[in-house]
Amino acid sequence: MTWFTKPLEVPVSNEVKTIDAVQLWEVRWWSRFGRWYTDVTPVVEAFPTQEEAQAFADSLKLAFKLVRNTEEYATVTVVKAR
Repeated sequence: MTWFTKPLEVPVSNEVKTIDAVQLWEVRWWSRFGRWYTDVTPVVEAFPTQEEAQAFADSLKLAFKLVRNTEEYATVTVVKAR
């Protein structure tokens, strides 16, 4: 598997050096844990590539359709991690 990296500057005494950090993609959604509409909690899963993150998000959206979860909390987003 190819890992995409991004340069990251870190302090070393009075100077900084650049290291490679892994670039991740986050899939975010709300998970229900109760019967009230406010009984939700944010959930995130991280993936090393955008393609894997998008495939997981698509599967999650299909699962929401299967259980007929059409609430506003059923939104699934894919974002590049900061």
